[in-house]
Amino acid sequence: MSSRKPQTCADCARRKIKCDKVIPCQNCIKRGTANLCRRAEVQHVVDRQATYQTPAISPNASFSNPPAARSSDVDVPINEKILNLVTTLSDRVKHLESKLDCIEPRKRYAEQSSGTESNFVHQSQRPQKQTKTWQPANMQHLPHLQNEEATGLGPDLNSVQASSDAEVEDAATVLEFLAWGRLKDSNLTSAVRENSAHETMVYPEKDVIQTTQVWGQSPTSISTIQAVMQPMQIPQIQDLLPDKARVELLVQYHADWLLFMHCSFHVRTFTQELEQFYEVDNGVINMTTAGLQWISLLFAILCGSMACAIPIQVSKWGFNQDDQGTLAKQYYNASVECLNVGRYQQNHNLYGIQAITCSTICAHTLGFSNSQSVLLASAVRIAHSLGLHRLARPKKGPDSDGELPDLQKEIGRRLWQQLATQDWFSVPFSETYCINPLHFSTRAPLHCDEDTMQPLPSAKPSITSYGTFLYKIASLMPALQDRISQVHTMNAKYDQVLHFDKMMRDLVLSQMPACLKSHTNIDPSWPAWVPLARRCLTITSAHKIIMIHRKFLGMSFHDKQFAFTRRTCLAAAKTIINEVKEEFSDNSPILWTMQAFSVAAGVNSPLFLCQLLIIDNASDHFIT
Repeated sequence: MSSRKPQTCADCARRKIKCDKVIPCQNCIKRGTANLCRRAEVQHVVDRQATYQTPAISPNASFSNPPAARSSDVDVPINEKILNLVTTLSDRVKHLESKLDCIEPRKRYAEQSSGTESNFVHQSQRPQKQTKTWQPANMQHLPHLQNEEATGLGPDLNSVQASSDAEVEDAATVLEFLAWGRLKDSNLTSAVRENSAHETMVYPEKDVIQTTQVWGQSPTSISTIQAVMQPMQIPQIQDLLPDKARVELLVQYHADWLLFMHCSFHVRTFTQELEQFYEVDNGVINMTTAGLQWISLLFAILCGSMACAIPIQVSKWGFNQDDQGTLAKQYYNASVECLNVGRYQQNHNLYGIQAITCSTICAHTLGFSNSQSVLLASAVRIAHSLGLHRLARPKKGPDSDGELPDLQKEIGRRLWQQLATQDWFSVPFSETYCINPLHFSTRAPLHCDEDTMQPLPSAKPSITSYGTFLYKIASLMPALQDRISQVHTMNAKYDQVLHFDKMMRDLVLSQMPACLKSHTNIDPSWPAWVPLARRCLTITSAHKIIMIHRKFLGMSFHDKQFAFTRRTCLAAAKTIINEVKEEFSDNSPILWTMQAFSVAAGVNSPLFLCQLLIIDNASDHFIT
């Protein structure tokens, strides 16, 4: 057999499909694995041919000569990553255009067929629009859905129209994931399904693992500086820590402007621990489990301040503005590395949960959304082991059970509330949740003064005011998911959407704290973050309205029974965009929710305006 080096790439050779012999090849580009494309080795090809020529394959022989491990340290420039992403989106646009091209012939066919069917009106008259019951992709097997011919557009055109709904909804999801710093492949397992039955038997898990790994890489999660993504050693982390003066400035900025979003630590307590770190430990990282997880929390706080601050503020701290993004990513990586070195998954500590929840405000914009979602899930399990889901209503007197001091229990309630909020807000994307509202007894945190822990009047803001109300909004998401899953017709599902839309509006009108309402005058003694919290709540509330109506957005542009969804979501998107356009105060940080939700509002409106044009061409009617 010839020992000539093959020109086919390793993946195409393993799949036994035609390769264009260009690195990266088109097959790998379409699968999203362009960065892993490489030439097949001679021995690899010989082994693969020998494997398929064997009449009987034993379990051991199947993996006797597995493909060579793919290099994980391929240095691919970020420009190539962006180019691959643009190519993928361009292919998506071409696919949508091809759908448009096939609409007109089918439309003419439907018009010609209308003259021979007795149940259609005369050709000179416009057919009367009938109520349509639309069938989602995951309910095609249900027998109670309405017949296709009832739509009046014919089976082919109806399927094209339903397909366009799915295309537009999926495109919106992809762009929203990009806004969060994530890549979502709507056909995650398509590459696996294309394999032959014989190849799937030989390598039953290989493709699934590789495809999932590629899907987990977002454009922003691959840093422009490769060293940032490499594992960091403790001496490197020690050198990365700024001097004491700048650490104190970053911590104070976080407490003044960002802490209200997650309430992950108590300012007075953490300040005392920071002083002890410099006075007792001389600013040297303590290599104990608790010490490493506390350092992880410190770097999470520094990362939040560095990622959210405006460039001018970064210069005031003595950092170079050009290094802001790089430093923020390094701080995040240092926080995660300290968790890993401290073995947070085995040695459960409150500091580990605090570090993870604190990182939520910056992980998405830095491109670590996938990593953060996994960390949050692990934090939920750690919280279970620490009993944070069983912290009942706070006692008025001192503790009698001796489990935890009052302050630690209060921090535990705040952490559990933040974990539940983050979990439930992901329901519209994942359609599932980890924390069942029926499976915990932890009550809401206290509305109290941070220094004295004494209750405050409801009209006065506390550090938990924003998070507690956001938790109430988030609690609607799992309830809506459960209700929709329990009914099987589109009309019944839409009734639930309208019901929760009303609940959301009532919640904002009746239960929002007075200090967070826009028409309430701001007291000069209130914290500086109150105006910022008001804007965040306005944007978040509008975005959650869109999330409630998410499943009916596409249909609302061609079916009048869902017209309320169209008007509601467009109004919500306009509210988000107008709020973001307002000027910020001089020291106000740039929060990730404003960036991500404004992008989501910006991409949904044009996408569904395009859907309006598609449906208009398909059904020959205008929607007002």
